[in-house]
Formats: sequence, structure tokens, C-alpha cells
Amino acid sequence: MIDLDMLQLQAVKTGLGINYLAKEEKISQLLTQLHELFSDTVVLKGGTAVNRVFLQPHNRGRFSEAIDLDYRTGQTLQQKMNQIQTTMKKNQ
Repeated sequence: MIDLDMLQLQAVKTGLGINYLAKEEKISQLLTQLHELFSDTVVLKGGTAVNRVFLQPHNRGRFSEAIDLDYRTGQTLQQKMNQIQTTMKKNQ
């Protein structure tokens, strides 16, 4: 987790609010954890994906409120839900 001093420095450098920067840091941590747990079966999509892959690298980031994911396997919805629950329980 990024500390308050670092958030304040980033806020001054970027002109963005501390709350926004803290939220973005948490989203980054969550996406990293999801990748570690589910590897190639979870795909980021939607506005957050566009923002992180195409816009932020060119300093044209946008505010994003949701994380849209697809869990891509050949399983039924119930099987997917069971697999997600099992994986999450193993990694608590």
C-alpha cells in the first residue's frame, strides 16, 4: 500500500486528488491479486481496461468507477462460481 506522503507527492505532481490516487492504487493491487489467483482465465474489459491499456500510458487517463471482468473457461456458470469460491478460500 502506498503511504500518505507518497500520495501527497503524486497529487502535487499530477494535480489529481489524494482520494482518486488512493483508489487507483487499490485497484492496481486488486488487479494484481486477481491475476495471481486466476492467471489467464480472468480478462479485464470495459472502461478500466481502455483506461489502463490505452489512455494512461499517453497521459490521457479517465476516471473509472468499475472493474469489468470476464472469467473465461469452458465451464457452466455454476462451475465457474464454485471454482472462484474454491480459489478464494484457498488463498485467504
